Amino acid sequence: MDNVKYIPNDKDVFAIEENGERIAEMIVSIANKEMSVYHTEVKKELEGQGIGTKLIEAMTDYARSKKLSVIPYCPFVKKSFKNNPDKYADISIIENKGFSSPG
Repeated sequence: MDNVKYIPNDKDVFAIEENGERIAEMIVSIANKEMSVYHTEVKKELEGQGIGTKLIEAMTDYARSKKLSVIPYCPFVKKSFKNNPDKYADISIIENKGFSSPG
C-alpha cells in the first residue's frame, strides 16, 4: 500500500492500489509547467490513516522533480499547504486561478 504511482494516461492520477484494487487517488492535470490538483479521494474505510497525505507527498515530490507550479483546487490539498507552509515553501503554489475542468 505504500507505493504511490503516477499514471498519466488514466485521468492523470496519483494512485495507491492494494491487491489490484485502487484504494486512493488524486486527480491532476499538467500543462505549461503547472500541475492542477482537482480531487483527492481515499476509500471510506481507510480515511484518517494518512493515505491522503501519502498522495500529497508523492504529488509534491513529482512537482519538485519536474519543477512544476501547483494549483490546488482540491480542498484537502489547499488545507495541507496552508497548514504546512514550511514543508511546501520550495514549491510555487498558485492560488485563486480560474477553474478549468480536466479533460
